[in-house]
Amino acid sequence: MIRINQKICKEGHLMDPTWKICPVCLAPVCGWLVILNGQGKNKNKVYTLHEGKLKIGTGADCEVRVLMNTISRHHALLVSRDKKYFISDLNSVTGTYVNNVQIGSKEIIDSDIIKFGDFEFKFKCL
Repeated sequence: MIRINQKICKEGHLMDPTWKICPVCLAPVCGWLVILNGQGKNKNKVYTLHEGKLKIGTGADCEVRVLMNTISRHHALLVSRDKKYFISDLNSVTGTYVNNVQIGSKEIIDSDIIKFGDFEFKFKCL
């Protein structure tokens, strides 16, 4: 839950009210998650991925905040390291799938299809 004295940057990251610049957004971009089966305002929505460790979920403390009811508060962790990308499920209720296979942790590559809850995303990397 976001408190009144907290700030959110333009990409949706939770910020301390004293920060002028979002530290997550300062990290270089390493790729994107593009929603494939969204409807309405979520159709073709793009989530920007920055280098480092990125928590994916509905929680305000997630670097990739996906507000959909079948996605857990802390659903998955995406890590970029030396131009390689890894995704791990964080004991989510609905699981994390890569190319229709449920995973615990897995290396992912460009154009893999990742499913969180009822939603499929295409992973695009630089």
